[in-house]
Amino acid sequence: MFINPSLRLRELAELSGRLAVSLEAGVDIRQTLARESTAQWRPRLREELHALKQAVDRGSSVTEALRSRGAFFPPLFLQLVAVGEETGKLPDVLRRVAEHCELRLRLRREFLTAIAWPAIQLGLAVGVLGLAILAMGFLPPMPDTGKPFDIFGLGLYGLSGMLTFFAIVGGIVAALAVLGVAVQQGLAWTSGMQRALAAVPGLGSALRTLALARLTWALQLTLEAGMDVLRAVPLALRASAHAPYMEQSEEVVRALRQGADLTRAMTQTQAFPGDFIDALHVGEESGRLPEQLAVLSRQYQDRARQALSLITQLGAVGVWLLVAAVIVVFIFRGALAYINIIQGALQDTMR
Repeated sequence: MFINPSLRLRELAELSGRLAVSLEAGVDIRQTLARESTAQWRPRLREELHALKQAVDRGSSVTEALRSRGAFFPPLFLQLVAVGEETGKLPDVLRRVAEHCELRLRLRREFLTAIAWPAIQLGLAVGVLGLAILAMGFLPPMPDTGKPFDIFGLGLYGLSGMLTFFAIVGGIVAALAVLGVAVQQGLAWTSGMQRALAAVPGLGSALRTLALARLTWALQLTLEAGMDVLRAVPLALRASAHAPYMEQSEEVVRALRQGADLTRAMTQTQAFPGDFIDALHVGEESGRLPEQLAVLSRQYQDRARQALSLITQLGAVGVWLLVAAVIVVFIFRGALAYINIIQGALQDTMR
């Protein structure tokens, strides 16, 4: 949604908040961009802000200036700014974007804090294994085979074996990190994995809650800003970054074009939970859909914290199980190697 390899979430939160404050105070957008383009941002962001200022000085709108910067700014941010300019609610839109980004940053910090100790334990286990592999390079060969002493049976020993082991572990960690970011962004090629994760008891419901929190927030903000529902719904579904929801976009839009209301259009997909559908129904019946979505968004955000806590606990348990498995394998392989040495020595004695 707001994750971008060029523009960091923290930068988007700070920039949106500062622009909102200036615009709410009545400061002209050209003066605001001129100040921000010389502020203490990293060089790449300063360059982008300077380019935005030049485009606006030449008569472009903020939306046109942002779109001229290619993929630097996230698509949903561009759409929200466009609606904010069209409806005269740009300061409010920017403030809401800043608040949402701050919430996501807070959730991220809570997750990283909770997972830190298990990650340290895993790192220590990997370090101990690396040292064990290094130490095996200095031990005498196995008496029965004459091969280098290899407790783990991986063919790794000595300095080269330790470096190879660390490289393999580092590659696995990097691949998992890339995969995690891809799943979080809801990239199309991860849809199969997202469905598989959604089917896992406990984890699946937590992931759906996080997705619903993003969906309701985006739908509420786009509709409140005055965006047409046919534009708002695809954006909100894409903002969920959850494949089972994103894949419903065409069906929902098709139903809306055929005259169905939003409740009926989303109900017929059978992809969304009952409380979400009920909230849509109440909002549409009362003519206060954005307000109803705002309430639902806050509820899902509270649930999202609980869901994130569950995911963190599951991640910690997974790390502890992995550490335990590594220790058990280490002990078992070491004991087996020791038994083989004793058996070999006894056989030599009996000859």
